Amino acid sequence: DLPYGITFANAGGLFVSDVALNRVLYFPGPAVDFSSGMSATLVLGQPDFNASGSGSVAGRLSSPRHIAVDTDDRLYVADSGNQRVAIYNSASTATSGTPAAYFVTQGLSNPRGIYVSASTGEIWVADPGASAAIRYPPFDQLIAANGAPNGGIVDNGRPLALVEDPWGNPFIADTVNRVLTYYPGLVPINAANFLTPNSLAPGMIAAMYSLGNSGQFGGQTSSASALPLPTTLNGLQILFNGSPVPLFYA
Repeated sequence: DLPYGITFANAGGLFVSDVALNRVLYFPGPAVDFSSGMSATLVLGQPDFNASGSGSVAGRLSSPRHIAVDTDDRLYVADSGNQRVAIYNSASTATSGTPAAYFVTQGLSNPRGIYVSASTGEIWVADPGASAAIRYPPFDQLIAANGAPNGGIVDNGRPLALVEDPWGNPFIADTVNRVLTYYPGLVPINAANFLTPNSLAPGMIAAMYSLGNSGQFGGQTSSASALPLPTTLNGLQILFNGSPVPLFYA
């Protein structure tokens, strides 16, 4: 056995992916009832607990990596050997050998990481073969979208795993020994009238705010106290066409 990915079901049971035996095991919960050496009660990706070979049909897996569960108890498996994500309906109450209900394949080369947002339902896949973290719409919109991605982040360091913080900012671990953090884009606005939309112009005083939720960068503020205005303030630096701009409040 070679356990790799791990996630809890909504009811508290535990899913574990097994790369070597090409399967996902389910251990029923709640967690306080777990014991060392306890047996799994359900296997997915294989017809039974004795089978171990890889396969590409709906009921089989090949080198499954990270796994995730959404709020409707669907199980998402990064089925890396088959270059797809396998999705199982009501996974914790399924029977052993139940085939996947849907496969995501578009844009995937070697999916390793998987994350499903509890707030939006969007599906993120870390794929080192594609050198990208790829985003897909929620499950109930996947079929209408023909399984096509709706966004992504290029990472030449080849992402392996990912997760979002409470504000929806992706954190990506890649093969070059780093974790990358991506914040929502900043929106500029004319600080004289605060009307939108606005364009930036030389000499203009502008305000910039995050598209994310308030408070994600903390509540500490800082104001410039002397001229010339500093280009770093409150630990922040803003670049405009590659050059730092003076700041009077952050």
